[in-house]
Amino acid sequence: MTMESRTLHLRSRPRHPHGARPVRGVDPEQELELTLVLRHRTPLAKSFHRHLDRSTFAAAHGADPKQLARVQAFLGGLDGVRIDAVSPAARTVIATGPVAAWERAFKVKLQHFVFKDQDYVSHIEAPSLPSDMVGSIEAVLGLDRRRVARPYVQAREVQTANYPTGSFAVPEVASLYDFPEGDGAGQTIGIIELAGGYTPELVKVWLKLHGVSDPQIVDSSVGGGTNPGIGLPSDANVQEVYLDIEVAALVAPAAKLVVYFAADNSSAGFLNVVKAAIHDEQESPNILSISWGGAESSFTESFLDSMDSAFQDAASLGITVTCAAGDQGSSDGEFDGQEHVDFPASSPHTLSCGGTRLSAAEGQSTEEVVWNHGKMIPVSATGGGVSSYFGLPDWQEAAGVPSNPESGQPGRGVPDVAGNGDPETGYQVFVQGLAMVIGGTSAVAPMWAGLIARMNQRRGSSLGFVNPKLYAISSPSAAWQDITQGSNGFYQAQVGWDACTGLGRPIGDALEAALFDDQVPPD
Repeated sequence: MTMESRTLHLRSRPRHPHGARPVRGVDPEQELELTLVLRHRTPLAKSFHRHLDRSTFAAAHGADPKQLARVQAFLGGLDGVRIDAVSPAARTVIATGPVAAWERAFKVKLQHFVFKDQDYVSHIEAPSLPSDMVGSIEAVLGLDRRRVARPYVQAREVQTANYPTGSFAVPEVASLYDFPEGDGAGQTIGIIELAGGYTPELVKVWLKLHGVSDPQIVDSSVGGGTNPGIGLPSDANVQEVYLDIEVAALVAPAAKLVVYFAADNSSAGFLNVVKAAIHDEQESPNILSISWGGAESSFTESFLDSMDSAFQDAASLGITVTCAAGDQGSSDGEFDGQEHVDFPASSPHTLSCGGTRLSAAEGQSTEEVVWNHGKMIPVSATGGGVSSYFGLPDWQEAAGVPSNPESGQPGRGVPDVAGNGDPETGYQVFVQGLAMVIGGTSAVAPMWAGLIARMNQRRGSSLGFVNPKLYAISSPSAAWQDITQGSNGFYQAQVGWDACTGLGRPIGDALEAALFDDQVPPD
């Protein structure tokens, strides 16, 4: 079969935002870095009850050596292309080459597109592959360079000497939620960042004020992504990094935090940083927190599949992945009149975290409702809904997830769990030396990561893919504070699971006891 015999790779057609338009061609000599994703050598188990170590996983489920060699030979035959990195465990080959070579190899026309403040390189047609590559390659990422995810923070600067009434120090929320005793010792939380940065000295000063005198925080560069160490406190990307670190560190102060900085906020950058964290043999995180995302409908199918496949890798390795469910209600910030869920929270292999509005007095919670500020523009409300891409997982079958409102088909329900996310009842943090109150489901994901770290510590092993265990807990249960008031737009809170706050917010001690109960499937 010749190189010219081709099969269309239809699942990689870019989904440009409404209003984006091509404005000019791309210099054929300009270099672009691409990521080619290969398939698993052998299929993964579906139960994820037994956790594999990384070396065992790589040998059994990493890239097939023959397919890997075939892909490398294909790339080696392209003019001007050089292979930068090969990861058999992550099943990726990263290569850099001129635009002209990529256009010939994948039969695309690369152009500069303009959308709002973005000028990005992308294409319109679906890439195609030589027929003998179709069985080896799962996705080709990097031809579309647009920003794909946004940070889920909503912040307000503190103008007075004291934080405003109604906001919370992170340990207060942990106490109000009855988190079990523990500090996360022996656990490693990976924090995914697609942009922004932080000043380590400033974070350490803030944590020391809260009794964390020796935090373990390290940065990890992925594909050249780095922590710039500086940034404007008004930058949402910077706010995101500080929020993630400070919330996780104050819930689990003895846990090691590894902050993974992506090369860029493209589909390739997003996938590569997640895969790097999952397959990091040096730091070996057993929990990942992701507070970035975008409407599921804005991603290509091949990207959705590849990222979900990476999360299946995480489940096999005993890694719990917590994801923010979005901050713009049931539309997820889209303006097409339809309901959308956020990705990666809609992956059925992540723990999707929605947001509430928490009120408390004298150390006790007094009311908790769905976070939604009505008709504010932009929308300020927890994300949630039903996936139009991922099917209904078996562990959600008894939860009462409604059908997708557009297709009428069953789908993965979002979120799974919730926690305080309203910026008006948000978290007291310190961003580049400036006191702020920040809310958003961005805060809920690292809060849950810290809770998982405490439970792992007390359990003596990793909970790993925790979703089936959570849904197996008898409902109604003392493990959950069911949120039954409010809506996120299309969806209304109700008794039991709903598409606003999932199963509810945790009652930590009782949740831990339920997870340790023999009726919950063991690892």
